[in-house]
Amino acid sequence: MHEVLARIGSDIICLESTGAKWGGFMLRKDGQGCFVKNIGKYWVINWPCVPSNPWANHTWGVAIAIKRQVLPKSSLAAIYTPDESIQGRAGCIRLQLRSGPDFFISVAYLPPGGAMAHGQQASMIWNWLETTFAKQPLRTLPIFGMDANAGIGNQEMRTPDRLLQVGNFGRSNMNRAGREMRGFMQRTSLSAINTLFRHSAGNTWYNTRGHTSRIDFILSIPYAAQETVEICVDRRLGFLLQNAAAQLADHCPVTWKFTHPCPLPGHRDSQRWSRELVSYICGQPKLINGIYQTLDDWANHSTTTEAIDQAFQEGDVDTLWSLANEGASAVIGNYAPLQFAFQFPAESFEISQLLAQRWAQKQTLFSLASATPQIGAAIRKQERILKRQRIRIIEARKRWWNERQDNLAFEITQAADKHCWRQIWSGVRKISQSLLGPRGRVYHRVPSYFPTIEEWLQTMQLPGPTGGCHSKTIWQGDTDELNSFLKMGQMALSPTDKTVLQTTALDYTAPTEADAIARGQQDYVDLKAQLARRTNGFAIPQWSIPKDFWRLLLNGPWCSSELQQQQQPTHYQQLLQQLCILIRKTGWLPLQWLLSYGCGVPKYNDKPGALGYRLLHLLDPVSKAWDAALWRRRPFRLGQTAYGFIQGRRREEANMLVRIMAHRLSQAGYLVIAALFDVANAFPSLAWPYLEQHSYKAIPNSDLHFLLSRHRQSLTFLTDAQQHAGVFRAMTGTRQGDTSAAQEFAKTFYSAIRDWCKSRYTVLDRLRFVARDPWTRTPVCLNSVLFADDLLKLIAVPRGSSPAQQLDSTIESLQQALHSLKLDLNMGKLQLMAFKQGPRENRRWNAFQDAVKAKTYCKANTTQTKHLGCTLTSFSSDKDYGSKVEVTQRIKAANHIWNTFWKYWTRSDVPLRYRVLVYRATCFNTLTSGLISVVLTKHKKNDLNTGI
Repeated sequence: MHEVLARIGSDIICLESTGAKWGGFMLRKDGQGCFVKNIGKYWVINWPCVPSNPWANHTWGVAIAIKRQVLPKSSLAAIYTPDESIQGRAGCIRLQLRSGPDFFISVAYLPPGGAMAHGQQASMIWNWLETTFAKQPLRTLPIFGMDANAGIGNQEMRTPDRLLQVGNFGRSNMNRAGREMRGFMQRTSLSAINTLFRHSAGNTWYNTRGHTSRIDFILSIPYAAQETVEICVDRRLGFLLQNAAAQLADHCPVTWKFTHPCPLPGHRDSQRWSRELVSYICGQPKLINGIYQTLDDWANHSTTTEAIDQAFQEGDVDTLWSLANEGASAVIGNYAPLQFAFQFPAESFEISQLLAQRWAQKQTLFSLASATPQIGAAIRKQERILKRQRIRIIEARKRWWNERQDNLAFEITQAADKHCWRQIWSGVRKISQSLLGPRGRVYHRVPSYFPTIEEWLQTMQLPGPTGGCHSKTIWQGDTDELNSFLKMGQMALSPTDKTVLQTTALDYTAPTEADAIARGQQDYVDLKAQLARRTNGFAIPQWSIPKDFWRLLLNGPWCSSELQQQQQPTHYQQLLQQLCILIRKTGWLPLQWLLSYGCGVPKYNDKPGALGYRLLHLLDPVSKAWDAALWRRRPFRLGQTAYGFIQGRRREEANMLVRIMAHRLSQAGYLVIAALFDVANAFPSLAWPYLEQHSYKAIPNSDLHFLLSRHRQSLTFLTDAQQHAGVFRAMTGTRQGDTSAAQEFAKTFYSAIRDWCKSRYTVLDRLRFVARDPWTRTPVCLNSVLFADDLLKLIAVPRGSSPAQQLDSTIESLQQALHSLKLDLNMGKLQLMAFKQGPRENRRWNAFQDAVKAKTYCKANTTQTKHLGCTLTSFSSDKDYGSKVEVTQRIKAANHIWNTFWKYWTRSDVPLRYRVLVYRATCFNTLTSGLISVVLTKHKKNDLNTGI
């Protein structure tokens, strides 16, 4: 095998029939699924057959060889071995990289279709590959290398992008294996890469009798096919490999060289609008002028003005919003210069134009090759043109990447001068390609293995802690019938029964004409201010346009002073202002503002059906900005021990607070136990009465009605792979994805936990946990820390007390407190972690371990866990993150930072707000000897100062 791998020399090599070719990879014992072996520059994973399998023989066995210099063995994240009945016929691995997306490598050796048993084996292999592929995260790039022992099929084969695959061999009607392979490719949206190019579309198998066929394939996604640099069937290498050691007598290797289709790890286009395209449009004066002029002419047309006046007089907010939304969508979507970008989505507008030109040149080459007789000189000339075009595309992509990096570096430098820490961290993460959004999530694409509409609607009717939201089904139909549902307008929001009527009833006192106009105009001003904010989130429902376009239409261009002086669409802006006034008059919100598009994101919790997905809601960006404008009129504040959804507070602060408290209590002689709780299905489960009682205390009555409507009258639109659709109304909780939903939940959940802690507050808690805030001097209880819906409760057990008894009491009382909110603990995710300080605590620590083993949650005991948004480690771990030495060093570092930045604290030209934020992020001394939240090392501080 060493000679074969050295001759092939590729980074990733898929091998079939290893049992017949290499004696070192013969049969292994029963129960051994696979084994890893180092061979030269490669590490090889081999899947041998099971000797007890009656179907198996010496020809079985598959392997994957990975070059260590390119992909080290440490990148191996998972190995997948099939059932014993087909073991030795297929195998899969997942490679996880730190600075890039995952690879999903599969190898398969399909049996020849000569008997019924062979057909059964082939079906089992295809089903196993599809099931295994469906479990992978969406950020993975799949690569299948296989000996399919079949042609493509007896029908014309096209890619999911409707591109004709060149060289359709194997058109026999009896080609069952080919039809199964074609069905697998259609279900998984994969493409046979070596059938798309002329140099690789030939035969890959031959025998001594002169029979030839193409039965070896490389399967991957169409995006990867577009990034192909070179692919060929190396027949010369196939002949060289015919020796006594390899015995490869009938196959030729298929070699594929490509650039990764995801230059930004984890990012895939989920709709026709991409971030790069929208940013390009909003930065081009010519395109902006054309959009402004076309949209303003449409808004000022007599037919449009008559429809606007009629809708305003009738109080029809749905019609008025439809005019504004569909008018902007039609003008921008049908703008002629943008059609290339829609047909050929790419990183930039320039690359889309080059791809459009390449497509036209490919069509010319196809017509020349199909002509009779063929003109060889013209064909060769067209091939040279295509080669030069490919070089231009590569240069354009490199140029785009360099410009992107330069722009990010400039933004980081500007943010450092303005002391905008959020923009600094965002730019640093983007420029280093780490923690990028949308984190591999793909919206608007529903695979065939996703739950059906019936499963979704039945699951949503369950109680919140079990995965639902007590929902009521409103409508079912097909995806194409969505427009008919939207035409129902306010009728779709009507209660369906008495329970819904009692739960969602809202009273609205209509203001006077003057008050409605004044409030509507103020809403419009706040809406523009909210749209001008640089917030995260780009995905939108299919009936909306991106937020950047709305910012462009209402606030004007923001890229340069020259663009800001251009004529804005004033008539269209008046239409949006009239909509805000009409909403205040009627008290109704448009149906599209209350309707969200539900996207199922896999949880990978091994639960069946819809219970294995988290439902995220995509809402119209204007409705989110309008709701956020109302919500932000009152300041949002939480206690000192609450983190998550709060500006200026980071997860590292919560982590360090827990470590310092555990260290201090251990020094005082207490056994410190950290109980890490997780709330089951928290967002959709929260009871509305408790939510409205604690989240809307300071909201004025004029705005309260509309904020309550965001969850009481909310509807969710769902689709499945069969293009079936449904709409349901949630009866509990908030929508995960709405602007104010996260802070509403945080405020309510913090109030509940605070009341629960007060009910269990004792004199000992005051001695052990209470400290004073260094800024306001108010007492703060540090026995619990919150990060979103994660709760960490510190329990200090004095000598002579039973830790198990305190744990039982804490868990029982917390469950009772959460039941009043219609919430419940996820006991399957309960984790316990006991801290110890030095060898003298070993006896008490071991006693706690023995006491916990007798409980039902004995498996929850751990020494390292991920909670509060970061990794927590007990003192007993090998990596002693909480030792006394480290605590002392961190305190010294905080004091050093305080002395270094003393002039910064006292400078009058620096706003007090930024001084407070920096103070909180560096020192934040809560206890007598100091508590450090985030300590910036000298290297990190220099990076921030220089903007790198």
